[in-house]
Amino acid sequence: MLSRETTGDSIQDELTDILQVIGSKLAGGADSVSQRASGTQIKSHDLYDSIQGTVLDLGLSTASDVSTVRNGLISILLGRPMADLGNLPPPYGSSHTELVIRFVTVKRVEFKKDAQGNLVQDAKGFPMDTGDKTKWRLVIMGALAGRSNYEDPSRTTDLLVDDLSNGTALATASSEVVDECDVDTITSLPMADIIWVVDESSSMDDRRADVAANANSFFSRALSSGLDFRMGVTGACDPDDTGSCKGLVGRFCSKISTNKSDDGGVDRLRLPTEQTIFSSCVQNSPGDGGASSYGLVNAKEAVTKHLPRDAADPTKIRTDAKLVIIIATDEVPQSFSNSIGLSALDKCQLDAATTAKVQTALQPYIDLLTAVTDPEAAPPRCT
Repeated sequence: MLSRETTGDSIQDELTDILQVIGSKLAGGADSVSQRASGTQIKSHDLYDSIQGTVLDLGLSTASDVSTVRNGLISILLGRPMADLGNLPPPYGSSHTELVIRFVTVKRVEFKKDAQGNLVQDAKGFPMDTGDKTKWRLVIMGALAGRSNYEDPSRTTDLLVDDLSNGTALATASSEVVDECDVDTITSLPMADIIWVVDESSSMDDRRADVAANANSFFSRALSSGLDFRMGVTGACDPDDTGSCKGLVGRFCSKISTNKSDDGGVDRLRLPTEQTIFSSCVQNSPGDGGASSYGLVNAKEAVTKHLPRDAADPTKIRTDAKLVIIIATDEVPQSFSNSIGLSALDKCQLDAATTAKVQTALQPYIDLLTAVTDPEAAPPRCT
């Protein structure tokens, strides 16, 4: 955990700067940085702007232990030489060439003055510069682990990393800890039917191996956790395609094949005993979509094709299952870029007119998954 003064305009700008600094410093040393998850912008529990769940994969040219890498990251993020930093732990643990870092970024008001110049202190314990009307402090809180340990379902490394990096241990000096106890009776295992929509367009060629590896890791974790699950895999085919994708929009894969034009076999969800088939399907979903990236269209069709719910039918979403949809793509939904225009969408911040168009385009998907158009598509209610 580290903190530093900042004058950044927004929490998103702060995160962008952090990613640029880490990327330029590590890549400059013949190492690599790739972003696994950008994180979610929300208010922290004490109502400050924050981005939680940013995850980076670090590739090192020379194996190193997590303590040494962590110390180097602190030096990079503070912009101070290692020699100026005291009380850093010595090297410990096994060495890795692949590591995962997960962190939360929080922008907090250190103090501010009201219109009359009276001091209003919102966060306590920091040095004060009364010449400023508002003083901001950026807090970065995270954890680092070897990738093999983080992705090993038999270890608790991922749980510890996620817990240490979610920002819940960060609070103002006046905050208090309250003990609470929630009592409930578990009568059945959690149940989920999970739909994967995998973009197979050429721009995903350099990402497909990572998608497959992470999908397999996800499957293994679901197994080790005892989750009652099934998984369906479909592609991102163009709904107007007249070639090998014709009729395959939203269709689930059920067989091992390396033929890109394969129809995927029987249209049904994969069982927990069918990880090998699932792995093949992630790498080769039904139909050859070519340059198509219709992820949302296929997600919607995958839901509607496999309704009404039926607990006994392997081709249908189960009656009591939570419905989960995962779309693996590097593109703006092609249905959106066709109707709105890619140049308008290819920005981090959309203008008001484009935002309104996106909301209109999203509404049919929102209506489906919130039971407006079909009550069967919504998650089951707890009783």
